[in-house]
Amino acid sequence: MAGNQSNQSVAARSGSDPVSTPDWYQPSTARLRANERVARGLHPFGRDLGPEHSRCGSCVHVYSTRMRGAKKVFKCEVSSQSAGAATDVVLRWRGCSQWVARDLQDTLGALVAAWGAETVAVTLKRVLEVRDEPS
Repeated sequence: MAGNQSNQSVAARSGSDPVSTPDWYQPSTARLRANERVARGLHPFGRDLGPEHSRCGSCVHVYSTRMRGAKKVFKCEVSSQSAGAATDVVLRWRGCSQWVARDLQDTLGALVAAWGAETVAVTLKRVLEVRDEPS
């Protein structure tokens, strides 16, 4: 039975990419719901996906808290929240449409992924030129 794989998938284990699981694994209702959303091209919480480069772990909306005893879990400020695992954030998930980078490196990476390096470079150059113009 160890070699048998079912057709069930788990979105949280590998970012938003479903992976095979053993036959004995029974995913929670919340996990099944998340898998259905990922299969439809949405974020596991149901929103549109953010930039290709984005990850929940690099978003300003994600915070850690202690729940269910001393276990540290991650939650999202822009999602509905509960004390249950259904609203826990997996840091490897691709960011949603509400994703905001924690730092400049994440922001630039997301912009380059979305628009291309040349467009970002030209835009930044224009912004700096306008900023440096005498008033």
